[in-house]
Amino acid sequence: MPGTFPKQAIAIRTYKRAYDTPLIAPTGSVLIIIRREADWPGWIWCAGEGGVEAWVPESWLTLSGERAILKKDYNSIELSFQAGEPLTLLVEESGWNLASRAGGDCGWAPAEYVQIIQVSTSQDYTREGI
Repeated sequence: MPGTFPKQAIAIRTYKRAYDTPLIAPTGSVLIIIRREADWPGWIWCAGEGGVEAWVPESWLTLSGERAILKKDYNSIELSFQAGEPLTLLVEESGWNLASRAGGDCGWAPAEYVQIIQVSTSQDYTREGI
């Protein structure tokens, strides 16, 4: 089922995160909208408190002019992984998955880099931010 999480997956390509400093902000935080790009539909480049900038899922935001308010806790950290590594997908959002690996690391992974191998039988799993 498309909306059932968690899902077990395998990395089909190696991925190295693009940004080492994540934007971390709680529900209700006000972010400054910097830009949108056609290459990343569903994502908005925003700046948080302290000037840290990152992609944020548009569906996690309430937009108001040049500002946006987070609807849920957010951490923009991307997950680096090796091809063949098992991952657990927790949330899917606009071509990316919030994923974790056996060691406990958690972050965003491009959906095109993973292949789902098993869907959990638990349908009540939700994860608000990381």
